Formats: sequence, structure tokens, C-alpha cells
Amino acid sequence: MPVQLSVVIPTYNNPDRLPLVLRSLAQQAVEEDWEVVVVDDGSTTDTEACVAPFRELLPLRLVRQENRGRAGARNRGLREAGGRWVCLLDDDVVLAPGALRAHLAARREGSLSFGRIRNTRAASFPAIRQALAREGGWAGLDAHVVPDGYVDLAERLYRLQRVHIPWAVCTGANLMVERDACLAAGGFDEGFRGWGPEDIEFAYRLHRAGIAFRYLPGAVVHHLDRPKRRDAMLAEMMAGVRYLAAKYPGIPEIRAYLDFITGRCSLEELNARTGGERFSGAGEEATWFQPLAYLARKTEEVRA
Repeated sequence: MPVQLSVVIPTYNNPDRLPLVLRSLAQQAVEEDWEVVVVDDGSTTDTEACVAPFRELLPLRLVRQENRGRAGARNRGLREAGGRWVCLLDDDVVLAPGALRAHLAARREGSLSFGRIRNTRAASFPAIRQALAREGGWAGLDAHVVPDGYVDLAERLYRLQRVHIPWAVCTGANLMVERDACLAAGGFDEGFRGWGPEDIEFAYRLHRAGIAFRYLPGAVVHHLDRPKRRDAMLAEMMAGVRYLAAKYPGIPEIRAYLDFITGRCSLEELNARTGGERFSGAGEEATWFQPLAYLARKTEEVRA
């Protein structure tokens, strides 16, 4: 039978977390032909040793390439994928039981589904790894969840059910879409070399191509965050913002998004400036993304 689903995971030097991702995939109930494609983006650590224990548990392929960045690794995975549908994951997210089934149940031609991401504190990783080694240990991960100033915005938008800008909150760590739609949109832009926003820009192009977005709060992954240097992360973030601005000069939607991501307009104003309604009103406070506070939380374990 032809493969229906390809799970694509780009990875780079992540020997501690990648096996946990694969273990969570091995615990998913998938009732159709599928595959897992791990793309090693030029790691200097032993990725083969990470995937070897799962070769008998998963229909798994490991593909290697020279380092081209996360966008390049995702594109290689899209080319290698044999399924009609692709589920894009990061190498540091563990799936809750039933996450893949929720994505599969939501499949519609011409649509994209993206699930809920729950962020965990990097300092909690040793405890999380111990918990996941136990039967049913996934249930204990909620104790390590911390707010995320960006991915939590999806909850805000879809709770209000007045979403005009789904691409602005759709990250590449937990989504499913038709492979042909990805290729027709040109894949990920490999001009984005560092951390973000290559997935947001990719989602924007899919949105412009007419792909419908569906948010699935029941398709849950936990992000096993890693320590980051604040100066390095800020530099990568600003490089991505500058690249996005240069790629779309004068495009009102992108200008509004850039104002939002740099803390100069609220989520509600972003929705209004891109053709939707300004949905904050009586009893509703405006929602702001605060980039410096976000970076402070994401980098609290490693100081610049």
C-alpha cells in the first residue's frame, strides 16, 4: 500500500531530545501506512545512535545532508517524503497520546492543521526525561509547562473564533498539510538561516495560496526547550525579521506582522490591519507580544 503519511523531523546536534520525540511517535496509534523521515542537517553528534533503537518500532528513514539550516532540512524532508500528507515536527517536541490521530482525523483537501504547543522550561529537562522513561510519564509533563509569549497566542485567537491571520501563529513544530501544497508553495525559504520566522513566512504563502487553516487544541506536543544565549537568540531573531522585511517590501500584511512581532501593535490590531475585525472590546484586553520579555524567559538559564 502507498504511504499516506510522512512525519518529517529535521535535526541538528540534539542527541538528548530526539530519542524522546521518536519514542513518543512509537506510542502513537496510526492505522494506515506511514513513515518517519529524520533529516540530519550536518550534525557532529551521532544521530544514527539516536535513531537505531527505533528502527524496529517505527517505519523510519534517516537522511543526511551537509548543514543548510532548519529550512533546508525541512525542504529535504519534503522531497524525501512519500506520503500524500506530511506532519512537520521539530526534534525537541514530544507528542501526547492521540496527537497524530487528531491531525489525521482533521485532514481535508486544501487544508492545514496545526496543533497545540506547550512549552517547558529548559532547566526541567532532566526531570522530564526521567518522567518519560516511566509508563504513562507523559501525564506528568504539565507540571513543567511555562507560558510561552508567542505560541500561546494561537489559543487566544482561536478561542475568539474570529481569526483572519492564522498564518501569524502557525509554527512548524506541530502541523500537517498536503505534501503537494508545500511543494507548490515553494517549500521553506532557505534564506532564513537562524531561529525563525521561516515557518511563519511559509504559512503566509500557504495562506495566500488558499490553504485553509485549522487549529487543533487536542493535537498536543510538549516543547522540550534548550538553554539559549540571549545575545545569540536576539541576533537570530532580528536577522529573520530583517530578511522578512526585505523579501516583502511594502506588503501591508507583512508590515503589520513586523510591527506586531517587534511589540509595536497588538494581536487585535494586527488582525484588523490585515482585513479582519478589531475584536478587543468590552471586557477584553488587548494582547501584546513583548519580544524582550519573551527572550528573557526563553534564555533565562544561559545569560549573555
